[in-house]
Amino acid sequence: MNGTSLSRLRGCWPIPGVLAVHADSPWKSVADLVADAKKRPGQITYSSSGNYGASHVPFEMFSQAAGIKMLHVAVSRRRPRR
Repeated sequence: MNGTSLSRLRGCWPIPGVLAVHADSPWKSVADLVADAKKRPGQITYSSSGNYGASHVPFEMFSQAAGIKMLHVAVSRRRPRR
């Protein structure tokens, strides 16, 4: 797997999900990520557009299926008020 590889999360949600990590990350496969998350529960973060959003739910389902705990960080894409 190289820096441009992506892994799809399938079967969790009607909207396809994408798992992407920085090319310099220590994880070269989903198995690497899961193994590390099991060693460090709640210390690996992932982001989504917000609670119960199109990417939050499938990642929570993925985490539950994999038996891991990751830290969700919601990213607001709202424009500031003028």
